[in-house]
Amino acid sequence: MEIREVVAVGANPQQLTLDHREKIRAYAAQLSKEDAAAVLRMYAEETTAATTQPMGDARLAAPAAAPKRSMTGVTAAIAVVVAVLVAVALFRACA
Repeated sequence: MEIREVVAVGANPQQLTLDHREKIRAYAAQLSKEDAAAVLRMYAEETTAATTQPMGDARLAAPAAAPKRSMTGVTAAIAVVVAVLVAVALFRACA
């Protein structure tokens, strides 16, 4: 199972990473010291490369954030309405 799939179902991607690490270490324990060191070094390099790649893929997997709405227009409209109401009230009070 890939990390994207784990995230998509709401599971913990860190747990998947730990499970994979345990499997790699168990496999390396069956090898000679030189071969185990080579496998673990290659695993570390590949893990580093996979986690430092550009965020383009991660942005595709993550849900898009809702765009922020600008309240400037709404605020201006409310200010105009309040100003007109105040002007009408003052005009009636003076008349």
